[in-house]
Amino acid sequence: MVMNRAVLLLLFVCVQHVVLSQTNRYMVFFTDKTNSPYSIDRPLEFLSQKAIDRNNRATISIEDLPVNPSYVAELNALGISILYTSKWMNAALVEATLTQLESLNLPYVNSYEYIAPGTKPISNGRVESGEKLDNSNGRTELIFNQNEVLHVPKMHADGFIGTGIRIAVLDGGFSGIDNNVYLKHAFDENRILMTFDMVRKSTYVYDYTTHGANVFSIFGAFVEGSYIGGGYGANFDLYVTEDVSSEYRVEEYNWLIAAEKADSAGVDIISTSLGYYHFDDSSMDYIIDNLDGSTAIISQAVELAFSKGMLIITSAGNQGKDSFWNRITFPADANNVLAVGAVWDNDLLKADFSSLGPTADGRIKPDVMAVGGGTTYINSASVITTGNGTSYSAPLITGLAAGLWQKYPELTNIELKKIILESGNNYDTPNNDYGYGIPSYIRASNIREGVLVGIDSGNRDKLIIYPNPVNGRFVNVMLKERLLNASIEIVNIHGQKIIKQAISNSDHLTIDVSNIHEGLYFVRISDENSVEQMSLIIE
Repeated sequence: MVMNRAVLLLLFVCVQHVVLSQTNRYMVFFTDKTNSPYSIDRPLEFLSQKAIDRNNRATISIEDLPVNPSYVAELNALGISILYTSKWMNAALVEATLTQLESLNLPYVNSYEYIAPGTKPISNGRVESGEKLDNSNGRTELIFNQNEVLHVPKMHADGFIGTGIRIAVLDGGFSGIDNNVYLKHAFDENRILMTFDMVRKSTYVYDYTTHGANVFSIFGAFVEGSYIGGGYGANFDLYVTEDVSSEYRVEEYNWLIAAEKADSAGVDIISTSLGYYHFDDSSMDYIIDNLDGSTAIISQAVELAFSKGMLIITSAGNQGKDSFWNRITFPADANNVLAVGAVWDNDLLKADFSSLGPTADGRIKPDVMAVGGGTTYINSASVITTGNGTSYSAPLITGLAAGLWQKYPELTNIELKKIILESGNNYDTPNNDYGYGIPSYIRASNIREGVLVGIDSGNRDKLIIYPNPVNGRFVNVMLKERLLNASIEIVNIHGQKIIKQAISNSDHLTIDVSNIHEGLYFVRISDENSVEQMSLIIE
């Protein structure tokens, strides 16, 4: 018995030694940036001019200095390898042993967090982060519906293709896009401005998974008469932040640091089709109560990125049918992200796999919807195909946002996000299946140009029009009170009356609009005492 106890004690000591001496990845958080050589008076030392211009446009003050390089140098001198630093969280992503970290006695080190095992990607056979989003069914015909429902063809006809807008795509890899016929235009015109693999610390990103390539193609691909992405004229940055062979908290920090790089480069839009809640180390798992927009690291990173003037667009998640977790995934819970759910291409009904809201604190999610069931994209073999997933609906909104921002460059990210939400076809009655609905270039443009602003204000309690937009034969007008001697008119934007009829002791009317051309109109209800007016879009 004595021998057995001795053996157990020796085994415990050996295991403890292995744990303490094993090199893993950690985040080390600093207390301050005192005595930094950087200054907010010299922002060009750590920000591009485009980033400074974007901040000025949004009246955002420059506050985040880089991590103090003397702190980094001292950690290096102690044998701790620095992979990246985060100015937003005043931290460093390091490779170190627990012994090294526990022995730190530096006044500027506040804490540290274990975020991944080992010192490099661990290959354990995982593919696409455990999700199969590419359900290609061999269809090769183009489905223009995915752009038409957003009125993107009209946006392109007006000359807005994302020119001058810089979009960063954060994903798991972009296999084959450097040889993809449909993306050749971006390379030929030198509009791939930056590439970086956060996982392997390399500028090469054209490998590892096709997921990012598929996503990118939805707004970036272009061959005249064949496939036209929503924002194909933009400039692009490509970042690999997801390690498709494993799932650890380090990937959230990869995302954070890539977003900082995007900010410094002057990126306008971050598009990401990633989602987290379950990890290979269960101690890192999130719970539904964490869906509060401020708990998950990646959700915090989104909020920080948004505060710098960027618009962040993400997939809502594909857990809609999951009995354990059918909610949105992180970072779709962030307050200022545009979380995109999925509808089917044939009927625009919510796709059953599309994750649901609300957030843990009761906010509506997803924010908007786009086609994610039967979405057309370009695969790594330069072949047009289709797939399912909110990963594929999010980039459709990215393309729409790029065109709108090109059209209205004076907008801040806050204003652009608000307009996109308000242009949703479910804006009046948002819910946690469909969010604020499918946005529209036409509706967003009308809102921005004042055509719709103020017209509906105060009238929604008295007058309801549905469906709106209307793409069928009839439109319904619901009054909150019966009117005896009143009339209803539908007028065009020039004030010309298209339809007029009397209202006699009624609170509900059905109007045939089949002979009216598509466009913006106004519905006016008038009696002896007042005139109520709301906008109507006929598609």
